[in-house]
Amino acid sequence: MSGVEASRELEGRIGLEGQSDLQGQSGLEGQGELKGRSVGAARCAVVVLAGGTSRRLDGVDKASLVLDGTPLLSRVLDAVAGHEVVVVGPRRPVPSGRLVTWTVEDPPLGGPLAGLAAGVEALHGTTSLWVLALACDLPHAADAVPTLLAAAAARPEVEALVGHDVDGRAQPLLAVYALDPLRRALAGAGDLVGAPLRRLLALLSVEAVPLPARATRDVDTWQDAALLGVTVPDARPSTRSTASARAPGADHERGGTPAPTPPTTGPAPGSPLNPLDPPSPHDRKDLS
Repeated sequence: MSGVEASRELEGRIGLEGQSDLQGQSGLEGQGELKGRSVGAARCAVVVLAGGTSRRLDGVDKASLVLDGTPLLSRVLDAVAGHEVVVVGPRRPVPSGRLVTWTVEDPPLGGPLAGLAAGVEALHGTTSLWVLALACDLPHAADAVPTLLAAAAARPEVEALVGHDVDGRAQPLLAVYALDPLRRALAGAGDLVGAPLRRLLALLSVEAVPLPARATRDVDTWQDAALLGVTVPDARPSTRSTASARAPGADHERGGTPAPTPPTTGPAPGSPLNPLDPPSPHDRKDLS
């Protein structure tokens, strides 16, 4: 697993036991591959992107922002409970009982397409045939996950079921991908560092999945956070720098909880965010 840092939270495995009889089916080709595709906890892995610089949030860690007392990353993980999960980004606390594989792209901060590729690489031993890709800053991912999985179950011949917001914009980090076609597309996409996610979609057969507005709203700016009721926690780990990520290389161990570091920028801890902050261009996860 060259260029990958992976570690596992071994506090519990939910819904993933007794699935060894499925091993080997992910490599099926053609019609055999289509017949083998079904969507459920045992057949759909999840890759959550939780890295990046949070430039428009003054470097404040998106994953540790809070809605209704729960960090955004934990909300996303709760939405996919029972699935095999890889989180791409620096290690952070996760809900008790969650089995999470942590990995980072090489080089770190290589952008969402490189991050997705790193997450897929960390699934090297999976028995799943689908990958649900999510961003960590989706407070209401739970509103979208059942719809996406149902769409994939109904259309196994489609290689990508991509969520679309109410304005018709594609959300590649709110989507389900057939694993083998996804691997082939990533291998054929050229240099992934800094590349837009639209490059991936151009290499796959894609079907749009309309989603309600709430499900697609993410936190890219302080204005987004204010409109969604997202706040800064009282104490949060600082994960914004590349130094916080371990050097690439396989590393399997029981995860711990990072020591919190006070923020140096952004709103005061525990404070509501200013809804009057000037808006920034909303690039919807680098689709420009």
